[in-house]
Amino acid sequence: MIRLALLVAVAACSSDIDLAGVYSVDSDVTSMPCGMDVAVTPKPLFIKFIQTEFFGAKSWQFVDCMDGAGTMCSSDGSGLFGTMSGINDGLFDGLTTPTDNGWTGTEYSSSFSGTMCKLGYNDSVATVTGAKLQLDVLVYGDTIMSTNLECTTDLAKMHGTSMPCVAHGHIDATKL
Repeated sequence: MIRLALLVAVAACSSDIDLAGVYSVDSDVTSMPCGMDVAVTPKPLFIKFIQTEFFGAKSWQFVDCMDGAGTMCSSDGSGLFGTMSGINDGLFDGLTTPTDNGWTGTEYSSSFSGTMCKLGYNDSVATVTGAKLQLDVLVYGDTIMSTNLECTTDLAKMHGTSMPCVAHGHIDATKL
């Protein structure tokens, strides 16, 4: 059984940062596990941000694209960090909370099998300075012994960044 929770924060103020559009990727690095980033080859040429709505909450989704027009893009972002598939691969992924200079998003997951509970915590941050964008994604995860009833997204939230960092991706890009 898999449980997935999207933390949708409703902020009192909204960000003035509009991420919509296509960005040319200047650099793309990744590491699995975290700590020794290497350049992604081949790196995506462009990334595209699209604002979506899920149960009334706005969210920014990002996908990798082959063209500057943003017409030849992956449908799920699975190639965004090159070989790091799964870093942005679900309906609920996205940036949901406005900040002074961009958007952030957090996702918790849990799945149970036998006596083992697999926990996940993803943290995404998009920061904009002028036409420049920095996109960071950190993925934390662990497998622990548990009962089915204990294996919840609340448990994943509680463990959060204290779990091992299993993947990191960083993109620098320029808005077209």
